[in-house]
Amino acid sequence: MPEKAAPLTTPSSDARVEACQRAFAFLVERFGFDQTEIATVGDEQFVRFHRQQSTVSIAWQADERPVIALFYLPSSLADRPSSWTMQNGVVRCRRVPRLAVPHESSPDPESFEKDLCARAAALLRIEGEWLASRG
Repeated sequence: MPEKAAPLTTPSSDARVEACQRAFAFLVERFGFDQTEIATVGDEQFVRFHRQQSTVSIAWQADERPVIALFYLPSSLADRPSSWTMQNGVVRCRRVPRLAVPHESSPDPESFEKDLCARAAALLRIEGEWLASRG
């Protein structure tokens, strides 16, 4: 009888949260964001970094690529706030930066962390000015 292949395992929430905190530590160290807020809503896990009215949110579901969103106060007429982005009674805008990170198809913990690190580096490269000026 042929041997069964070992099932692929998804890294635990805790391992993914820790990987996210490591990959995005520069937000705290370099840009003065607060330590992370961790939340779970349904099947989605969130790790958020706040600085005054600005937030960098990293979210994912099991076996899915993480999505990074920026939340901030509107600064021009082009900024469109949404009521669901409210924080402390203040309506904010949401933007998902285009980071152009290659897709890692494996759900193993090492691939997830590599993907997070690539996204963190892309965020720093593309949004460094925003990270330095917001808050």
